Amino acid sequence: MAGGWPGALFAQHFFRHKNRKLRYQIEFGIIILIHGVSWGWVTSNPEAVNQFKNDKHVLEGIIAEVNPIRGLVVALPAQFEGVGVVDSHKLKQSFTNDYLKGEPIHVSIKSIAMKGSAKQIELDPVED
Repeated sequence: MAGGWPGALFAQHFFRHKNRKLRYQIEFGIIILIHGVSWGWVTSNPEAVNQFKNDKHVLEGIIAEVNPIRGLVVALPAQFEGVGVVDSHKLKQSFTNDYLKGEPIHVSIKSIAMKGSAKQIELDPVED
């Protein structure tokens, strides 16, 4: 609680920092109000917060490679700059017959990690 708006409030009171600037005081009051309302909503709606945390964002990619060992290599939308992989263990045993290179596929991102200078994106398949 030493930073953020509580820290600013402390500094204004004890160091007389920006305590005469009316416009700043109004904006600062609005920030405190928004923060209080947000925390009030979060604490009174835990089920909504859990739904948001568990919600998977579905992306549409294009299958770049069907590899029996590695799984599906999926070209992702431009903002992800590259490809991701759906591990073969997450797919049916017959997945090499079920998916074709160039087909669209719906996936969600499970994890993004850096290995050296290469970005590794692990994907989960999303059933339509």
